[in-house]
Amino acid sequence: MTRLVLSLFCSVSLLCALASPVGGSLVVTEWRLSSIVDDNDLDTDEDRQFFLTVQNPFQASHTAIAGESFAATTYDFTWVGDDGSFDITTEQHSVQLQGRVSAGANIDFTPMMDSVFSYSAQYDYQWDPSVIGQAALSFRLVDLTLDELVFHEGRTGDNVGFDPPFGSLVIPEASANIVAGRQYKIIISALTDLFDETPPGSPGLSTGNIHFTITPVPEPATASLLIAGLLLHRRRPRSR
Repeated sequence: MTRLVLSLFCSVSLLCALASPVGGSLVVTEWRLSSIVDDNDLDTDEDRQFFLTVQNPFQASHTAIAGESFAATTYDFTWVGDDGSFDITTEQHSVQLQGRVSAGANIDFTPMMDSVFSYSAQYDYQWDPSVIGQAALSFRLVDLTLDELVFHEGRTGDNVGFDPPFGSLVIPEASANIVAGRQYKIIISALTDLFDETPPGSPGLSTGNIHFTITPVPEPATASLLIAGLLLHRRRPRSR
């Protein structure tokens, strides 16, 4: 029994060692994180806020304000080894605004192990029915090394026709494989464009939640060790 427990412990220990990132860790080269309010009627009524310095972990927020309109965005980023978790939330108010409120992110990174990039996003919007507008949510991943688009998920909503001036834009959870040693760029935007000024007392309201993770793919040997470890749970027949 002691030998069985020891063998199982050794197998699990080796399994965990192989499953851990080896030979480097996720590298985030640069980023540009933005909140913007832009009033088309007034050239001076504009505010753009950016975070440009890469930090890990990164928990911070900023707010762009123009008149009574604002776009406030919060970031919660962290990565350890080649595992990374990234969350962006935004709240946007358009008060007597003819223009755009937006949140966006451009992030360059390089994984040091073959990994799975998982992502999801949602953007909820509404504005006064007297206003014509459009909302848009976009999530794009580009392989900079090969100059290739890995994926692009985009959603739009508007009341140009007979659609209502409210709704939810949803990018359901999905994933894509990314390759060790290649440089990638994430491009994200969540925005509302209003083509008429919102009336007094009826602001446009938008909120967004964007999430993505980077998780290493276990090496092939890991699966074999896992099977070997599970087989050790079986009791060997006693010799007579």
